[in-house]
Amino acid sequence: MGIVGRDGGAPGARRLHRTPLRRAIERLRRLPAADRARLPGISAARSAQSLAGAIVAETAMRTMEVDPVLICPWAIREGVLLQAFESPDRVGRALLTG
Repeated sequence: MGIVGRDGGAPGARRLHRTPLRRAIERLRRLPAADRARLPGISAARSAQSLAGAIVAETAMRTMEVDPVLICPWAIREGVLLQAFESPDRVGRALLTG
């Protein structure tokens, strides 16, 4: 669904690219939540919010001009904070002008 391959970094690390994410959003849009729950990586409990989550992820990536992003177990807010610590000028500018 847009998450591809393994990263050479931490064990299990994967990257998400915007182009396949946009394709996944279009696919998710066409499916009801019950059908989304049958897709790999989408649980029944998360199927109703999976489309919204994908749209938020793509919007955040576009706004902050990042592609790809490293998938981690934390929420987007923690990721934004970590990115801000690593490159405060770029993220701060994106958040202020977004």
